[in-house]
Amino acid sequence: VMYKTESSMIKKGDVLLLYTDGITEASNEENIFYGEERLAEKLQILHDKSPKEICQLIIEDVQRFSSNSASSDDKTIVVVKRK
Repeated sequence: VMYKTESSMIKKGDVLLLYTDGITEASNEENIFYGEERLAEKLQILHDKSPKEICQLIIEDVQRFSSNSASSDDKTIVVVKRK
């Protein structure tokens, strides 16, 4: 297996969000995924919050979105914010 390596500079004020597919593939009653676009929009709204708050608020939003749907996938978020 070949892995690709890349590097990027995180500038002051940047937020790096790492997540598992359990976040974006969480679905609601109509089988609609939470999705990357919704996640990106949520991060735009929350980017001024602390990393802990961003994690908590995104997880809460995903849970609200998929409240009545069974979930068997993990939901993990890591937020890194450069001050």
